[in-house]
Amino acid sequence: MLLPDKIWSPRFPFDPGKLPVFYGWVVAGLSTIGILASIPGQTMGISVFTDTFIEVLKIDRMELTKAYLIGTALSGFMITRGGKLFDRLGARKFIVLASILFGIALLYMSQIDRLVAAVGFAGISIASLIVSSIGFLGIRFFGQGLVTLGSRSMLTKWWNLRRGRMVAISGCFVSFGFSLAPRVLDWEIQAFGWRGAFIANALLIGIGVSSIGWLFFRDNPEECGLAMDNGWKPENRLENPDTFLAKEFTGEEAKRTYAFWMITLILAFQGLFGTAYTFHILDLARHLSVEKTTMLNFFIYTSVLSVVINFAAGYITDRTRLRFIITFVALSGALACLGLFYLPGNLGKVLLVLGMGCSWGAFPVLSNVGYARYFGRKHIGSISGASMAWMVWGSAVGPLLFSLGHRYLGGYEVAILYSLLMYMILAICSVFTLNPSRIART
Repeated sequence: MLLPDKIWSPRFPFDPGKLPVFYGWVVAGLSTIGILASIPGQTMGISVFTDTFIEVLKIDRMELTKAYLIGTALSGFMITRGGKLFDRLGARKFIVLASILFGIALLYMSQIDRLVAAVGFAGISIASLIVSSIGFLGIRFFGQGLVTLGSRSMLTKWWNLRRGRMVAISGCFVSFGFSLAPRVLDWEIQAFGWRGAFIANALLIGIGVSSIGWLFFRDNPEECGLAMDNGWKPENRLENPDTFLAKEFTGEEAKRTYAFWMITLILAFQGLFGTAYTFHILDLARHLSVEKTTMLNFFIYTSVLSVVINFAAGYITDRTRLRFIITFVALSGALACLGLFYLPGNLGKVLLVLGMGCSWGAFPVLSNVGYARYFGRKHIGSISGASMAWMVWGSAVGPLLFSLGHRYLGGYEVAILYSLLMYMILAICSVFTLNPSRIART
């Protein structure tokens, strides 16, 4: 009979160090699968079920938005502890636990209307608000939060000098998967019904992904008798000085640095603006006199461009200072805001696609590479969790802020203008970002 310590041994049921290929490549594929598995808890995954929730819960769109805000915001408060749990459990145990809990949360969502009826409050908005808020908390925290955090953090532990490239390769598949996700989920709804779609995804993730996690996930190369990058060292070129780590920062130490807050704020604001743009995309089209199909086609153009930028940014990041990527994301976000002002003209369309494509293309490289390069791997879960909390909060309040601006100020222009100014402020501040590890060496 297998003992628990045997079951979780990094060399059971097979030894990654004895494979003919460096296991870091396998980890890159597993990280991609894990991030894709979070889709039912991501905004684009939830949006497919929005009209269904409104119908079965007998609430309006504003009430559903409030439930989404409450659940997402609460998730942000909890995600930091999730990051600390990752550091304590390691990637393998963490992804198994997160996947099972995510599956349970999806099963909860499949019965959300029955849960409202079961407590005797069918048709009463306050009951629907409470029940749906709990559901959104579950799928956002376990899906968008823990499953994403565990998969992403594992990848950063296996690569250093080639970290940017590996994140870029993974990001290309993630971008493609995310762009297809709404259609796949819609097909599931057509085939199995909305309830069946949730149950199918719950089983797929709760059983399938957790099994994959137990079989193949490994926390770091050292526990498998390997080394980061498979011990590779560059030839005929100087190594990027940003990749030398002089100090392993704790979560609290990282949060006391300028660099941590610079990366975190730009990622959080990108999440705020991007979620608000996506959430209100059709109303923005009406308000800005852009045809619905044209506005939706921007997603396709942006997706193609973001894949190219993702790969280019990953390749460049391995060879240059990370602060240039921070500035690039901020300036690209400002370009997207400027594009909205020039719609429906052709200049506005070009600027919007360029801005969104470039900012979202560099986003995963910055979020995956930044913290590991600046602060090390030992406490990467705690550090990434603290940052992700701000990203989650940004995505929670973005749609509401734009909605309030539209309701009380007569349009989205003021919200877009303030977004433009915020991006420019972040771009200026990013110029002064220094690598904390390099400072620690002096």
